[in-house]
Amino acid sequence: MYLEAKNHGYKIILMVSFENEETELDNVKSLISMNVDGILMDPVSHSEKGEAFDLVEKHKKPLVT
Repeated sequence: MYLEAKNHGYKIILMVSFENEETELDNVKSLISMNVDGILMDPVSHSEKGEAFDLVEKHKKPLVT
């Protein structure tokens, strides 16, 4: 996956929340502050109602869950 991303001009940034919603939100905030092109997330909560989802939507970042 890394080489495929690199071949298309992208870099992969890996962040781990250890099933902690607060850490997940901090990770999303960090990614948004880096102005990433999109976010691929395996969320702590499987509900799309959490703060992390709201933040991604607010900043209009593509999201794959």
